[in-house]
Amino acid sequence: PRVLQFIHRPTIAALRNLARAEHATLIHLNIQPYRDFFGVIAAQQAGIPCVSHLRSADPIAKGQFNSLMVRYTNAVVQAYIANSEMTRDYWLEVGLSSDKMNVVLNGIEGTTIERADVRQRWGLQPDAVVVGVVAPLRNSLKIDEFTIKAFAKYLTHNPQAVLLIVGDGPMREILTQEAARLGISEKVILAGFQSDAKQILAGMDASLILNNHDSFSRVAIESLQVGTPLVATDIGGIREIIENWSNGLLVPYGDEAAVVEALDRIHGDDELRDRLIANGRRSVREGLNVERYAAEVA
Repeated sequence: PRVLQFIHRPTIAALRNLARAEHATLIHLNIQPYRDFFGVIAAQQAGIPCVSHLRSADPIAKGQFNSLMVRYTNAVVQAYIANSEMTRDYWLEVGLSSDKMNVVLNGIEGTTIERADVRQRWGLQPDAVVVGVVAPLRNSLKIDEFTIKAFAKYLTHNPQAVLLIVGDGPMREILTQEAARLGISEKVILAGFQSDAKQILAGMDASLILNNHDSFSRVAIESLQVGTPLVATDIGGIREIIENWSNGLLVPYGDEAAVVEALDRIHGDDELRDRLIANGRRSVREGLNVERYAAEVA
């Protein structure tokens, strides 16, 4: 910590002085303490209470957040708020204080979302089945070739299907190359960043979240909110909000056949589809809402 304080002294001083100038009574760190460590130091120097919101369980950070940083952080931070049990367990293993640890699942506002006409917007046939992904394409923790491979297999069951990927980042080129390798480029739309991503999500026939790592997926609860049936990998924080066959369908990461079966069921079983949509919306309305979230954070 002392080395960091010396090397990054101007940044830390700017944060400290800003907090004092604004008469801050609490400093809230919003991702995880390794990434937010400057804020921990600034809070200590300013003498202002500090809360660390844990929204990431990035495996890369585990080796970099050393024991000295852990002890310093535990001494400064008054409370930790993990966005899932998976995130909590990760940071407890790193060494954060269990006495200060709390779990509060994310929540979203229960507003009505207008559906985008995705078929008209991307020039698709009226009978096209739009399977969608909404994700930041920044690394392979968020999305990888498994999504393309699973969709390629689904095409053998449903040739009318189209994969619409909303989001941008370095993984875009890798996904493009995988689609070309499998000969399905004309069936995969990489739409890039879209400012109305939630409206697009609402216009899809199914939402895919096939990550190999996720501390908590906001897109998962947005899928529930807008009434788009969800197929997601049975990992991390996702399994804490999705009850299999009730408000979504969970599949093992890497199991392409399981993804195909799930999409087949959503497309061909109206009773199941209606149940997933109704229970998904109820999950948001009765639990994953911003009112509950604000009360628990407070």
